[in-house]
Amino acid sequence: MKAINFPTAIQQRIITAIENTRRRCPAGYFENTLLQRTTAAKGSRYERTTPEVLEERIVTADWQPYESANVASGCTAFRAPIAGKLGMVALSSLPLDTELRLIDPKGTGQWNLATSGVAVDSVDYSVIIFGIEKGFEVVFTIHPGDPTPFKPVTELPAHIAEREAGWCNDRRIAVSFEEARALGYEFVKLE
Repeated sequence: MKAINFPTAIQQRIITAIENTRRRCPAGYFENTLLQRTTAAKGSRYERTTPEVLEERIVTADWQPYESANVASGCTAFRAPIAGKLGMVALSSLPLDTELRLIDPKGTGQWNLATSGVAVDSVDYSVIIFGIEKGFEVVFTIHPGDPTPFKPVTELPAHIAEREAGWCNDRRIAVSFEEARALGYEFVKLE
């Protein structure tokens, strides 16, 4: 007879936050979060897995409370032994001729700086971050490794915004190293 494993209090909180995310956030937000970490990887990622498998790992993992100066005020974070690949590097670590682009992978109007072709490191843990949306605790993000400072750019200068070239929800804009720095970016998401 197979033993029944009941969710821990933190696992139940995660299950509830996922349900709230699906009901309270823009349509497809949680699914896009899983996609950008698996099959349509942007940033930190879980290789050779699917969104469905990742979700199962998330709800069954042994999560523990986690604190970091890079978790925004009002947010709550947990850490669990789910291995993955880091997908952020310091902008200052890249050569000046690196091709950079702004992307909005979740369609939220929050632009991330991105590039490709940079080697990534593996880590043996992940962090999930919750916040409040419409009065309910929701999943803001999950990723391998520690969070980096999050400074989204939501308004772009006209000369940059007019260069947008996107297909469906895959919005992107080519930017120079100098433009990225002028917008305040310190980290680059790896595609």
